Amino acid sequence: MHRLLILIAIGWGLWALSKHLKQQSPKERSRLLWKYAVYGLVLAIIALAITGKLHPLGAVIAALIPFVKSLAGLALRFFPVLKWLKQQPFANPVMTTRYLRVVVDQNLGKMSGEVLAGEHQGKPLAQLSQDELNQLLTFYRKQDPESAQLLSAYMRQRFQEHSQEQQTHTSNGDMSESEALQVLGLNKGANHKDIVAAHRKLIQKLHPDRGGNDYLAAKINQAKDCLLKT
Repeated sequence: MHRLLILIAIGWGLWALSKHLKQQSPKERSRLLWKYAVYGLVLAIIALAITGKLHPLGAVIAALIPFVKSLAGLALRFFPVLKWLKQQPFANPVMTTRYLRVVVDQNLGKMSGEVLAGEHQGKPLAQLSQDELNQLLTFYRKQDPESAQLLSAYMRQRFQEHSQEQQTHTSNGDMSESEALQVLGLNKGANHKDIVAAHRKLIQKLHPDRGGNDYLAAKINQAKDCLLKT
């Protein structure tokens, strides 16, 4: 019975962690993965030590934990092929505005997000009702059209409201390289082939003709154009 409860707790924890990580930017997600991996390894070693099942080799591994990230960095430096593998597959695209951060699952094309500022700050969009989202949409249309368009795209997908007006305006200014990389789910230093491949994969999922919407397609196209110019 105790083992079953432990397994249920572990399963729930992994599910909650996965949901939380999906809402983070690629850079933040990578940092959190390292952090939680180290914590998990430390807890496992402590549990083995308490139960007397810790092999002498475990002590050596425990001593190396603080250096794991540094050793991984050296491996990527001296073996370029590992760096190439690390960049594959592409990360989930992240679109950030003044009030919102939205992550698109590149495999499913599904959107999830979080309110960054203002009312409902810190809440996942999935936890907000349609009425609450409509109130935010009205506010964003007055305060930040970019956030309004992103939220509208999310709502169209979530509630299947295809009758809403489609807007193609993408930004009040030029897209930065950093933002473009996040939109396409790429790392800094991505080459021409990576950019084209990431764009093709996303546009196939999110193009209006394939069940996506104009706003997301326009952002993806803008990101590709921005990166190919640099």
